[in-house]
Amino acid sequence: MIKIFIDTNTKESTEKSICQYFNVDPIVLHQLFYKISLGEKPKLKEYVNFIQKYKNNKRIDYVLFNHLSRRLNSSSEYNGVENLRELLTTENAISCFLHEHSISFELVDEHIGMKYKGKDILLEEDYRTKASRLKVRLGYIKGYLDYCVNGFLFKEFLNGNDYYRRLHDAPEFISDLGYYFNDKTIVEDYERNSQFYCFQYNIPLPKIQFDALNIDTKIVEDDKEVILLILVLDWLYFSNYNNYCDNDNVVIRLLDSDRIEEKYFIKKEKLV
Repeated sequence: MIKIFIDTNTKESTEKSICQYFNVDPIVLHQLFYKISLGEKPKLKEYVNFIQKYKNNKRIDYVLFNHLSRRLNSSSEYNGVENLRELLTTENAISCFLHEHSISFELVDEHIGMKYKGKDILLEEDYRTKASRLKVRLGYIKGYLDYCVNGFLFKEFLNGNDYYRRLHDAPEFISDLGYYFNDKTIVEDYERNSQFYCFQYNIPLPKIQFDALNIDTKIVEDDKEVILLILVLDWLYFSNYNNYCDNDNVVIRLLDSDRIEEKYFIKKEKLV
């Protein structure tokens, strides 16, 4: 059975793929974008009408998931991705690296406890600004978790994204630790012993979570396939009318408890 996905590597591949999915000529797509540019009807309504008119019985099985990762050289052969909770509380390249800097973690009740040189770091009693980010990432905020693996829907223009620049030297969490402990060697050692990559995966659509969308999900009845199609159409619209910003890429993620298995791996690209 052929598995269907929208090829969101480039603007050209995205347009070709979405036209194949709807079985329409590119001119039909550009007629939609022209109508939207006139502003006679709400953009979302135009997208929904287009999808309802041309959507067929084909179901989208997978989503192209672009994951930016500064990966330690000691784990360069591994192509899966763990969530933050797994990375910190199990033995792996990241936790071993942190042990070398006298930092360790363990599960404590509903959050992740941190130790430095064998002593507990009581973040719940630390009200400094630089502790705030760690509290969020380690599950100290009741009802809010941020352990998830995230990525981008579109490959093109990724190197102009702010997130790309933040991850260039080290993962965000490693940078957060360096800032908290006022120890620049944590980030420097990580950068020196790692390589920056863009990993690509084909992730089953049901596993994908869409956050912070400027879409009334009631209109699309929380249908992930329709949401995905709207996001793709909207990205193509802005790309065609030169209104696209590098930071307009769509962030997608997995559940906080989920991870990316190697079986979903497509390829990885070294970044500079």
